[in-house]
Parts: sequence; C-alpha cells; structure tokens
Amino acid sequence: MRKTFFTLIALLLSLTTVNAQMLTPDGSITVTRQHTAVINKHMAPAMGPNRIAMDADERIMGYYDSDEMGENALGLNGSGQFKAGVEFTKAQIGHFVGGQITKVRFALGELIGASKVSVYKVALESGELTLMSEEAVASTQKGWNDVTLTTPVAVEDGVDYLICYDFTSVPGKYPLVVDQDVNPGGAVDGGCLMYGNLGEGGEGWYNFGTQYGNFCIQAVVKGGNFPDEDITVSSFTSTKFVQAGQNIAYSYRIKNNGNNIPSAYTIDVMLDNNVIGTTETPVALTNSPQTVNGNATIPADAASGKHTLAVKVTKINGQAPTEYTEDDIAGMDVSVYTESMLRQKNLVEEFTSTKCVACPYAGPVLEALSELRNDIVIMAHHDNIPTSGDPMVCDESLALSKTFNQSGNPCAMFNRYYETNTELNSAQTITLGIGYKSQYVNQAAEMLNQVIENSNTIPSFASINIKSEYNESTRELNVEVYGNGANGFNEIMGEDAVLSVFLTEDGIQSAQSGGSRDAIHNHVTRKALSDAFGGAINWNGNTYSNKYTITLDSSWNPENMHVVAFINRPVGNETSIDDVYVNNAETCKLGESITAGIEAPITDKGTGVEVERYTVDGRKISKPVKGLNIVKMSDGRTIKVIVK
Repeated sequence: MRKTFFTLIALLLSLTTVNAQMLTPDGSITVTRQHTAVINKHMAPAMGPNRIAMDADERIMGYYDSDEMGENALGLNGSGQFKAGVEFTKAQIGHFVGGQITKVRFALGELIGASKVSVYKVALESGELTLMSEEAVASTQKGWNDVTLTTPVAVEDGVDYLICYDFTSVPGKYPLVVDQDVNPGGAVDGGCLMYGNLGEGGEGWYNFGTQYGNFCIQAVVKGGNFPDEDITVSSFTSTKFVQAGQNIAYSYRIKNNGNNIPSAYTIDVMLDNNVIGTTETPVALTNSPQTVNGNATIPADAASGKHTLAVKVTKINGQAPTEYTEDDIAGMDVSVYTESMLRQKNLVEEFTSTKCVACPYAGPVLEALSELRNDIVIMAHHDNIPTSGDPMVCDESLALSKTFNQSGNPCAMFNRYYETNTELNSAQTITLGIGYKSQYVNQAAEMLNQVIENSNTIPSFASINIKSEYNESTRELNVEVYGNGANGFNEIMGEDAVLSVFLTEDGIQSAQSGGSRDAIHNHVTRKALSDAFGGAINWNGNTYSNKYTITLDSSWNPENMHVVAFINRPVGNETSIDDVYVNNAETCKLGESITAGIEAPITDKGTGVEVERYTVDGRKISKPVKGLNIVKMSDGRTIKVIVK
C-alpha cells in the first residue's frame, strides 16, 4: 500500500510556488504547483506492462519483480545531463549471489533519445563506486526499455550494486517513472538516486530518500544460489475493516523462488496465527509473480480491535518448508468489529481562495453533489494559494491546507478518505480537484459521490449530537458535542482518535478573482473550537461529552453560522495518508441543537447510508427538520431521529 507521510508533504509544500492554471484531460481546472526544489512530479502516461525475455534460469532482481510500472514520473527544473539510478542492497540481492547480471531494464514516461546503462559495484565501507559494465542505448521508448549487457556482471556477496541510466533533462518533461504502489513495502532509501549538478553540492550523486518513490529500474540475473524448493508470497492486501462472523476478501502475489517448480503446495489463511482457511495449490506456480484472490470468514467470536490477517505457505509438495521461510508469509493489520453506528453526515472540506481565478468553477460541482445526496456537510478552508490577501483566511485553515492540500486550489477532501482507485483519483493524493468546466459538472459530481460511497465502506463507530447555546447580548457561544461509542471503539479507532469542532459561516460577500466582485461565499471556516487537528475525546465508558465556550468575533454573523463536529484519526509526526479518515460528522445552526444518534448500535447488518427521510406525518423531506424524523437506510433499517 502506498504510504506518504504528512511530515514530508508539509515539507514539500513549504518549498512550492504557484505556477499557472491548467485544464487537465478530464476537464478539471486547477492551479498547479511547481516545486522550487529540483524535482517535479507528474502523472505518468498509462502504459501496459511488457514482459522481458528471460532464459529458464533467469530472474528479475529489484525492489519489485513484476512487469508493472509506477504511475508517477519525475522531471527536473533545469537542463543538463544526468543519471537516474537505484542501489541494490543485500535485501534485493539475496539468493542472486553467484549469478550474473545479464540484462537491465528501466521505465520511461517520455522519450529521452539515446541513453546509456551503467552498472557499478559499491564498496559497503567506503561507498567507493567501481564501474563494472556499461551499455549504449541507441534509442528509447515509453514504458520498459530492455538492455542486454555485452559484459555481464558477477553478483558478489558483501557489496551493493548501483544501476543507472543517462538522460537529458528538459524542463516541463517528466521521463523518470517511479513506483510506490507496485511496491507494497513503500519506497526504499537508495531507490531514488541522481547524478549531476543539482545546486549547492555541485556535481555528484544525490539521494532523494523515499518521498518520490523508487525509480523503475530492474536487473535480470542468470543463476544464483537458490534452494531447490522455495515459494515466496508478498503484496498482501485486504479491506481494513471487517465485522466478526463475516467474509473478508484478500489478495496476494505468489511465485516460485526455487530451482524446481513445485507441483503442489498449501496456503493457510490465518488471523493472529490461528488458521481460519486453507487452499490447495490456488495457481500453478511460475518464476514470475501471480496474483491470487480469495475469501475467508472471520470467526464470530473474534475480539474487536486490530488483528493480523495473513497467508502462509505451510506445505510444498506435501512437506512443511524448513529453510528460507522468512518470505513464506505475508499479511496486514485489519480491524474487526462487532457493532457499528449510523453514518450521519459526510464531511467535504474544500480548499479555496478569493485570489484563485479557478476557484469559482468548484461551486457548481459541490452544488451538483449536494443534489445527489442530502448527507454532506461542507467546510470551505480559505488559504494563501496562489497568493495571500484572502480576508477569510484563519490560522486553522492555513494549518490544514499546509498539511493536506496536495492538489492546488480548488480541491477537496471527502471524509479525508484516501481513494486508491486511480480512475477516481489519478494523482493518488488525499485531495481531489473539484474545479470543472460546465459540461463536466454532473459527471464530476457523480465521480465525487462514488468517492464518498467508497469512504462509507469504513463503518462509523460513534454517534455525534450537538447542543449549542448562544447569548446575543454577550455573543458568548457554548457548545457541547456528545454521543455514544460502539463497543470496542478504542480498540478499533485507537485511543488517540480525536474530535474536531469548527464554526462556519455562510453569506459572506467578498470579491472573487475569476468571479464577481460581489461574490457570496458559503461554508467559510471561521474558527476551530478544538485544535485545528482535533482534540482528545472525553470518554466515560461508552459515552463521551466535550464542551467548548467562545465569544464570537464582532464581524461574524451568528444567524448564518453553523457548528460542525467530526470524529477522525489524528495527524502525527509520521501519519500515513490512509490513516486520517473522518469516521462520522454532524452539523447544526448556531444556537440550535441536533440529536441524530441512533437508539442502539448496528449489530446484525452492515453500515448503511440514509436514502430517504420523512416527517412523522409521512411527508418526504430533503434535509432534517425539527421534531421526529423517520429515516430509511440503504441496508433496510428504518430509524427514528429527533431533531431539536
């Protein structure tokens, strides 16, 4: 799974400047960012993988050994001659010691003309490089470029190998394909090396760490010191949440890693080392990795909380493996729950600015999304992109923008959900562009609606009620946010889960670049009553209550203001992009209250979403109204909700 740490994102954004508006192929309009650091990132063109021709005793050596390629490409700001390389360490070399590097392949997102492949031996203590082989490449192509070495390189024990290719940098071109998604372990330090004159350090090798991924460079090795029988499993993926007693789908990659290909083998599916399923020879093995899909049933008595779901090779040709077993198992953490709560509202956080000429395109998209569903609450975080001067900027919005805004204005997060489907999120960022030309508005709304639906596959584990009292004479506002948690909340969501509470305001008039000088701005974030990134939830058993008091700024109109509350995962020093999701949200007008929690947790059916709402006399309504509301859910339940 691709991991991007917010500490790195924040650092990168602090080094960016705004470039210009861009119309992307899907019709979206955004303001792009260009790194003032040496590297720019871009979406690589879609390219089908091609298989390299290998002899029977040849194998691919690299950070990953499939024919897939990464989905991003890099380019440099400046012009000049450079080398892009990766360092192959003991972790990649392994059983290849004793073999020979016979071929090298590297992936490109754009043509670079002629190139040259070089293979260096790296002394571990001194770091000294010794050129072992180089091969001229007369011309290049998009996708994989396969190069046969005239002089093969022996793979020795106790050294590393640096493999690179030459390229000519042209500003605005993105030839250097990198991967993170196809390497489930994430990027590797040493996987993104570049040689050239990149600034203050002068000419030399530069290590860009893990923030951009690994260059797509592989070696083909003939021979090696492989066992007769060995199977490797890797790249295990599954859903992150599953209800006890229910089925869970999973997938993994498997390949033969021995001299002989086994005719039969056994795979056990395990939950915390307890076998919950077994499959016999799910695919016929080859020396190339294959994907296996399966299902298993989680025991009904599994405790709420995090567990390890894994697959393990337990027999090869009827015998339990005893050697080279460290790669016989692959798994991931999953959260098991016994009950969940109603998903009340879905949070949409827009990043915008009055100085952004493309931002007016976002309004029609969010309006169309609001027509598709009546369960969203919108917050508009005004920031300093492309420049400062927006009168509605607040400190909390700036902090959130610096951490989360990866796409440039206008963009938005949807339940802070990291959408992995590249058709919905081609850039693979937590924020999605929401500025679209008029002919694409409805299509964009449908796409964003699907993102929200996907985010709802993560169940909610606590209800949210809001009580707000406003004193007109003193302008003092008292807010209480309270509710119930499902059994096992802390085990599932973590004891560090936080509650975020904000004030927003509608109907603010301010000139908008690219729009009207009398533009009306709604959902504007005014202030966080909690910390900008949320605060601790005050639990008492399975109930909680957090209270806040604030005196409203004299420039705010309380009649147009709302309280927005949501429960979410916190942002820390090493928080991954897929671990900040919003678990539930609710809103009410300032000075009013809403009790939207359900009577009891959901224990017998999966989490549903609201599909219809009625008053007690049977009148269909599009949004909550005071009094008793009858809510029909997508999973067949009917819920009574009291709105105060």
